[in-house]
Amino acid sequence: MTMKKLYILLLFSFLNAGAQQFGVLPVDSRKPSLKVSYDESRLIGLHNRTLAIWDGVTGELIKQISFADKNYINDNAYIYSASPDGREIAISSDRSVYLFDDEGNYKGFGEDFPFPIVGFDYKGNYIGSKSDDKGTIFISFDPKTRKATSFLHVESKDCFYKLSADGKAFVINEQGKLTTYYFPTGKVSEPKIKISDGWIIDQQPEGWIMLGQKNKKGESSKYVFYNYITGQIEEQKPEDSYLTSITDICKRVWFHDYVTTIRISDRYQWYAKTENYNNLKCMEFEKYDRKDCSKPILSFFLQQNPNEAIKQIQADTEAKYASQIPEFREFEINFQQLPSSYTLDYNTVQGRDITNLAGTRRLFRTATSVSAIGRINNCDGGGTFLVLLRRNTASSEISTFAIIKADKYGNDKGYQIITQTQKDMGNVSIIGGFTLTINGNFYTFNATKKHTNGHVETETITGSCF
Repeated sequence: MTMKKLYILLLFSFLNAGAQQFGVLPVDSRKPSLKVSYDESRLIGLHNRTLAIWDGVTGELIKQISFADKNYINDNAYIYSASPDGREIAISSDRSVYLFDDEGNYKGFGEDFPFPIVGFDYKGNYIGSKSDDKGTIFISFDPKTRKATSFLHVESKDCFYKLSADGKAFVINEQGKLTTYYFPTGKVSEPKIKISDGWIIDQQPEGWIMLGQKNKKGESSKYVFYNYITGQIEEQKPEDSYLTSITDICKRVWFHDYVTTIRISDRYQWYAKTENYNNLKCMEFEKYDRKDCSKPILSFFLQQNPNEAIKQIQADTEAKYASQIPEFREFEINFQQLPSSYTLDYNTVQGRDITNLAGTRRLFRTATSVSAIGRINNCDGGGTFLVLLRRNTASSEISTFAIIKADKYGNDKGYQIITQTQKDMGNVSIIGGFTLTINGNFYTFNATKKHTNGHVETETITGSCF
């Protein structure tokens, strides 16, 4: 049986609908994570570590990808954001966000972008965040020019943030203080809306965001709609919560069905519904034109994924990466296991040069040289490795100590800078150091950067396998 036949199980025709078909996504009693790309060309679903992508116009299932071989994507992972065309997908799992292309390949940022990604803006730039001594910095990174620009700084390190459904606005809830940043104009707004311990709902059309808040009993107490372009504020009573938004023209409400609003744009409204909240083994997607809510212009289903399809996907993964295994073994043999307690001494540290290995060049594309320092842990045939990267410019030499995580095929599963030492015109301007503690598959770095002007930066970095 071909993969296409496994994926496209049945084709249905319904009255009052366009092209419909069954998609395959393993669904149980929990809701799938669903996202519509900014340009509405794709609908993306994630559930039980399986990703499915549908055509947003025809409903055709484009592809399905299993993350069963990726331990760092857990069963509760969800789609955090997607690029404007839906060809890059940011998935949140266990408080970390991982970026994939639409083939399921992890996209590492390398040392040029050492910030965790939080999503995409409407132009396709990566949006990242980084904590410093004064709070949290938010950064925009152009993947074409490799240029990073900070666009917003908030005082808190403990804030909740989200991109709007069209990628044109960035919304931050800083312990009850709301801040919005509008990318097209750079406008920053701080409306007087108190949403302490609240959440931000991102499926609204351009200009609007929806905020929700719970009371001490954990019950929904109020919903607030805010337009970050016009400044308009409207509140909604909890008993009206079925009317997902004041911008919900079609108001698709069934008293015996469970309905979830996936996206409301200026032109279309997307919904997912099932006949029983506790039985999501068959879910229907519907897409409406906001000018005519009498019938959906697109309607299709997803259902339980056959085990044979999962097995086939796993076999395809093995075949795809089989040729990389020898290269990865050649790479990892250069790393000796580090002791449970390790302190960096920059003046005496020694590493093995692995710059020209095929496995190294796959993981590091921009470093002048790469040296193996040691192995931190073993993870299902892959692991976490400590490396020293050196890069030279006309006037500077930068030595970067970093960790790289790789699966058993040698694919990049995460990169993070620990510390750096820098020489400018031959003189040391920054001296990096760290202590490392390893406990099984878990590790903790206490890193420092000492500047010659006396300023000292400190950071604690913790992690585990993937």
